[in-house]
Amino acid sequence: MIPRPLATVGLTVSLAFGLAACSGDGGADQSEPTPVEVSVPEAAVADVADAMEAVDEELGGAQQYFEVTANAQNVRLFVKVEGRDRVRSYLYVRGEVVPSGRAQPADGFTFAVGDVNLEPDVMLDSVAEAAPDATVEEFSIVGTQEGPPRYAAFARSERGGVIDVVLAEDGTVLEVAPGA
Repeated sequence: MIPRPLATVGLTVSLAFGLAACSGDGGADQSEPTPVEVSVPEAAVADVADAMEAVDEELGGAQQYFEVTANAQNVRLFVKVEGRDRVRSYLYVRGEVVPSGRAQPADGFTFAVGDVNLEPDVMLDSVAEAAPDATVEEFSIVGTQEGPPRYAAFARSERGGVIDVVLAEDGTVLEVAPGA
């Protein structure tokens, strides 16, 4: 199983949900749910670099990040509080940086904006090849002990299962596993 990043500890926003089917013909089974497709567009993944640069600027210099996660609504950034084993989260929404909570204890590895080599189209194309019937709901970058950060996409299959796709920085699929 792929370890879920920091955001899934009570911070991940679930984007998949269903609505009751509506039909005017009266003969259709109206109790069947119709899934609502929510996906992470390439633009949201592309916002990751802008979000990191905006946080760096807002905080007055290069920051260390435990994790950065993009979804269709925002980019959530988990920033190491300088000189401490604490993390503070920020949201990047429509070009604005907003603190989203108090500093919390943290343990893990970090990365800086200069460590991120992200080509959104390459990453999302790789996920589409690995899981062609899935819709990407979140895209995350997580610090590692050595080397570049790890990239992961969390996708939902047409049947409702969650799939974790871990990628190398060049977009190579490293692992595909059922999500937690």
